[in-house]
Amino acid sequence: MLRINLVSDSAYTVQGHGVHTAFVELANALRRLSDQAATAVDVAVNIRRPADITHIHTVGWHGLRHLLGGSGKKVVSAHVVPGSFVGSLIGADLWHSYMAIYLRWFYNRADIVLAPTENTKKELEKLGVIRPVIVFPNLINTRRYETNAELRRQSRNRHGITAGQFVVVGNGQLQPRKRVDLFIGLAEQLPGITFVWVGGMPFGRMAASAKRMEEMIKNAPANFRCTGTVPLKDVADYYHLADAFIALSEQETFGLAVIEAAAAGLPLVLRDIRGYNRAFRECSIMVGDNSFKDIILRLRDDKAFWRRYHGLALNLAKNYDSRAGVKRLLAIYQDLLVDAGRVSKSVYNGSNK
Repeated sequence: MLRINLVSDSAYTVQGHGVHTAFVELANALRRLSDQAATAVDVAVNIRRPADITHIHTVGWHGLRHLLGGSGKKVVSAHVVPGSFVGSLIGADLWHSYMAIYLRWFYNRADIVLAPTENTKKELEKLGVIRPVIVFPNLINTRRYETNAELRRQSRNRHGITAGQFVVVGNGQLQPRKRVDLFIGLAEQLPGITFVWVGGMPFGRMAASAKRMEEMIKNAPANFRCTGTVPLKDVADYYHLADAFIALSEQETFGLAVIEAAAAGLPLVLRDIRGYNRAFRECSIMVGDNSFKDIILRLRDDKAFWRRYHGLALNLAKNYDSRAGVKRLLAIYQDLLVDAGRVSKSVYNGSNK
């Protein structure tokens, strides 16, 4: 029996962000696995008890307690690097260098560190992390996001969107790093297209430029909608009604929303950043600021172009489905328990090659 303790501060604090989603998705995947008679896995969440593996997802007080005093081998998912805070939380440009020192210290207390992309692994090594770092992506239950004509019709009816309306969706916190300003700017340039932003400010006044974000939303054009923070169970509804997904973020360690949108079959239009490069380039349209408008119009008007990237998105999502991915994670756990030295040589056999 493999006993696993999963740990995340987000279970008690702020939710509505990608780190919490990644934690919930993994917890659910491990629980489903533990329900299978052939798999001897015992999973607990945020409980201090004897365990073989303590897998930590956050670097806050709760994660720190389990890192220093938890049971078994310590696995830490590196969901954040110093750059993650700039443009996300107020004043981060002043204190993120101190956070870099703390993150280096935190990650170096783990037995292994899981990086969601090859780029994040390189950032961790540059930061000074000397513990074994394995590229292992965040996972989702892709079935939750799969769509069809009936689900699309129902979602559009719920949100008052007509059948022929072309809809572009974005997903993330309202913060400068996500470039919500550009998303709203596209809505202004393309008044015949509906733009829906799924997300709010879960950190409230701690969020960077919170007042400016509120003003932008208040003064946005009529074809722009902002949902505010949405429970994870309701997020798929917005992918079902959309025709394309756009991500304008200037920095990401992974971009879990990209996989959610891919599982719904939405063509992916992404800013060309290092965090997306190796993981998503072959299955998305990666462009600079000046090209988003033209790509959106082409997706609306060129059905063959839309179908091509619809198919590529669905193929991408298969690589990140939790049903298969969680078994590879179990292999990493087991390797760590058998021979810690072998873990540093492990290779994630997925899309991040």
